[in-house]
Amino acid sequence: MAIIPVEKVYITFHKSEKDAILEKLQDSGILHVSEMGEDVRNEFDVYDVEEEKLERGLEERVKNLERIISILEKYVEPVGFLESLFERKEEISKRELLGTVSSINVDELLEELNALVQDSVFLDTRLKNLYTQLEFLSPWSSLDISLETFMKGYGRIKFIAGKLQSRSVEDLKDIPYEKISEDAKYVYVIIAAFENEMEDIRKRLVEIEFEQVEFHGYKFTPRDELALIEKEIEVLENEKKAIDRILKDHAEKLNVYRMLHDYYLSILTRELVDAKGVETRSATFITGWVEKRNIGKLESIISSFETASLEKIQPEEGEEPPIYLENKKLAWPFETLVRLYGLPNYREIDPTALMAPFFTVFFALCLTDAGYGIVLMLLSLYLMKKIKAGYDLFWTLFLGGFATIFAGAITGGWFGDIQNLWAGFNVFRNKFLLFDPMNEPMKFFALALALGYLQIIVGLFVGFYKKLINGEFLDGLFNEIAWIGILIVLPLGVYLKNPVLNYIAFGFAALILLFSANSKNPLVRVLKGAYNLYGGIGLIGDLLSYVRLMALGIVTAGIAMAVNILTKLVFGIPYLGYILAPLIFIGGHAFSVFVNVMGAFVHSLRLQYVEFFNKFYENGGKPFIPFEWKGKYYRVKTQEE
Repeated sequence: MAIIPVEKVYITFHKSEKDAILEKLQDSGILHVSEMGEDVRNEFDVYDVEEEKLERGLEERVKNLERIISILEKYVEPVGFLESLFERKEEISKRELLGTVSSINVDELLEELNALVQDSVFLDTRLKNLYTQLEFLSPWSSLDISLETFMKGYGRIKFIAGKLQSRSVEDLKDIPYEKISEDAKYVYVIIAAFENEMEDIRKRLVEIEFEQVEFHGYKFTPRDELALIEKEIEVLENEKKAIDRILKDHAEKLNVYRMLHDYYLSILTRELVDAKGVETRSATFITGWVEKRNIGKLESIISSFETASLEKIQPEEGEEPPIYLENKKLAWPFETLVRLYGLPNYREIDPTALMAPFFTVFFALCLTDAGYGIVLMLLSLYLMKKIKAGYDLFWTLFLGGFATIFAGAITGGWFGDIQNLWAGFNVFRNKFLLFDPMNEPMKFFALALALGYLQIIVGLFVGFYKKLINGEFLDGLFNEIAWIGILIVLPLGVYLKNPVLNYIAFGFAALILLFSANSKNPLVRVLKGAYNLYGGIGLIGDLLSYVRLMALGIVTAGIAMAVNILTKLVFGIPYLGYILAPLIFIGGHAFSVFVNVMGAFVHSLRLQYVEFFNKFYENGGKPFIPFEWKGKYYRVKTQEE
């Protein structure tokens, strides 16, 4: 469990070597570049119009490539559901990336693709409009009059076209109308009347929810207009198919466009890093952070340039170093769970290695079924091989599945009560059984509380250690250590009925009352101490939260037993039972595994975040983001790696 120590550095170099130095730093991937202060920027920075234009041009090119890639992706086979849940990056060398980019005339390619995309969008829009017109005119296809004439009318005779719901047709009995067509919901009619009658007719039509339609822009009969529309649709669809074929050909080279995107994204990153620094007319200054173990490597890079120099500097007042976590293999996957909560700040302890065993054991107790543990392990191994991007999550589940085998074995959970379906399995089950939660729930209750008690004690110890290394020994002594004393001594005193231990516990309580708060006023200090002592009720609440381990474990067993009971009942059906019973057994337990794994994961994580972390963890750290070749689609490997 470690937050890797970092050093702040100040780098200066002549503008003539800027591009080469920045590329070398990007290749190394060891420097976290930070923003220069506004006071320094306002005093020294020189605005460069050309660099501003370059940045805008790169941003536009990256966005353009993103848009084209999203369109081309529609022409390739979509990835599976599981793959879509995780970001999967292929690894390529920088040499391969640069070789691909140098072999392409990017401007010509983008011009061609943009023209195709623009034509495709235009055709889609036009076709959508034509199909809308087709739908609009179809109900009027039997109307044998030009729509231009219809809109003008015949002398004093005027026309109204529209639709109304079928149930409202009877309301037209006093109005001269002709039904043109009808569908499941509407009747389409035209109304003919003298001009001086139209105003009264329109008022009546409003009352019966008549929807009037207009034929502006149409000249011929609906049948002729429909024929023209269908002919245009045919022409445009052929054009669209031709463009789709060309775009599909381009989609076969989608990896090339993704490489182009990541190349220009990396170049844009380089320009943005440059913008974080300060430039005069001849020199560039940047600040950043480097891991202490890499300071020698950075010095070697900088010393290889004639005009460059490196200086270690102190952080500004209130400035927090970026956080880089590094843990051993078993704990490393749990870093993701810590990041979900928030990175520790630089004065804290990385909780990853502390939470990893607790999370795994709690997960196992929530699942409490050895059969489910075996299934989860095998499924996690399969997914780790198939979806590399989700390795950390699947490794976490693998460890949880492994621990679940032991938790299930000692509680007798093997696909629920499978021994009731297969009597011979009972002998094997009993070899490992310590207690059955369904028959002895209080043992499970005690186990859950004991584990919660242990984690709370550990959390308080870590809180004391954190204060110790930050020079707050007395505060930690009169708070965390005093509470640890109470939590250990008081239960022992009650259990052993030893008054001496009880007095010792009261002594720890007195330390909290008198010294846990900081105040020069004795009365205020005691009142705050009393409040802190009262806050110990929260520890009881935290402890009771661990009962959820027992509850979820029993729920898992209950669902599994229900599946087995249903399987046994169905199996008794003549002939059909041989088919249905295996389906119910496999499908029911698959559903149970999914639901209970989700519950075990969420609730075990909640115990870490709410009951454990609040004893010592503040978070609020900002991540260490190395300046490197980092694309959206590829991981670029440089020679330095």
